[in-house]
Amino acid sequence: MDQPQKILKVLKQAKRILIPLHVNVDGDSVGSALALQLLLETWGKKVNVVSVDPVPANLLFLSRAKKIRKIDPADLDLRKYNLLLITDISNLSRLSRKEGFQLSPEIKTINIDHHPSGAEKLIDLKYVDPNASSTAELLFDLMKQWKVKLTPEIAQCLLTGIITDTGCFQYASTTPEVLEKSAELIHLGANREEIVFNIYRSWPLPVLSLWATLLNNAKLKDSILYTTLSRQEQKRLKIDHANLSTARSYAASELLRAIKGTEAAAIFTDEGEKIHVNLRSRAEFDVGKIAETLGGGGHTNSAAFDFQGKMKEAIEKTTELVERVLK
Repeated sequence: MDQPQKILKVLKQAKRILIPLHVNVDGDSVGSALALQLLLETWGKKVNVVSVDPVPANLLFLSRAKKIRKIDPADLDLRKYNLLLITDISNLSRLSRKEGFQLSPEIKTINIDHHPSGAEKLIDLKYVDPNASSTAELLFDLMKQWKVKLTPEIAQCLLTGIITDTGCFQYASTTPEVLEKSAELIHLGANREEIVFNIYRSWPLPVLSLWATLLNNAKLKDSILYTTLSRQEQKRLKIDHANLSTARSYAASELLRAIKGTEAAAIFTDEGEKIHVNLRSRAEFDVGKIAETLGGGGHTNSAAFDFQGKMKEAIEKTTELVERVLK
């Protein structure tokens, strides 16, 4: 892990900075990127935040969120930037949906992340700590060490990242230190009530139909609860990608994993050329390692991956790996 002051020096030297969000963007990704954008712009930097996927509606309350440009980084001329700031991304394949996308070795790159794997090649500087609850928490630590003033807007973005990646302080990553930092962010002007209302209390009505479908399709195999969502069901429900991604993630964490006797939960979504799989677990059962085995990634209790094949194959392969670990 590189020294905070070394990272600060590179940030100060850069003039044009690109911050790309990861695929299936979430609260930590958006909150962290926007917090950095707000800070860097006070230093006179030109900062662009882009997202390959639409930003979920429940995150649009954040400052600048509506201005995030929807474009795949593979379609950008990266030579226009002299710094690529990669946050909350454990694998460079999560930057783009286009196969073969690679970073240019000519562009200086910084990675700030809390995922165990950490981004790989062509990264010049890294600040990666798998023990952190979120990338937003890491940024809070960095900004404190840089001795910068955290505005209410920046505090709001950072607290959003922490709240979403700790499951509103329910996950094992919620340490006393995380709670102390969150309290400080609230003192600095972050509005906890606004964050919780938008993230957890503002679902559009069609999402209830999605949850009903997922619960109706659920099956329990030993201590693994899994469910499916077909292409036909998605068309019937008429839920856009952004809402589908956030509602599906919530269902995996708060509905399926809450069933008594369940050690692991999974949602299998048919996305045409691939099956997207959301994995969740209780206690110390590590689904992150299972996701990595299948080409994805994540954390101990929350992970995801894309399976190239049929729904039946995805279910069989995943449940087989989960059962093997549980035994």
